[in-house]
Amino acid sequence: MNEKNAIREALDKYGIKMSEFARAEEIPLRTFHNWCYGERKPAPYLERWCIEKIESYEITKEMLELLKETICVLEVARFDSTQDSDDGDNLYDKIKEFLKKKAAE
Repeated sequence: MNEKNAIREALDKYGIKMSEFARAEEIPLRTFHNWCYGERKPAPYLERWCIEKIESYEITKEMLELLKETICVLEVARFDSTQDSDDGDNLYDKIKEFLKKKAAE
């Protein structure tokens, strides 16, 4: 059958490997493979659940990237604060407060 379905399209769109997703979600690999290649059709609620999970993986990846960038900014601010103790500490504190406010939103 080998027709592309919504689950396989979502995996391809977000660059997630079929085996990684199946293992992470504890879905038997053969079952998941059959769903992705149209050899069997999952129940509609399972198909929706898989697609939502795949999309949430992408959101998580984006959040991790943003967190890494934030950590870099904080490290630079901390380094700057050791170089110029008058204004640097203030910058570091401002960034920290800004991030706390954003996290609370």
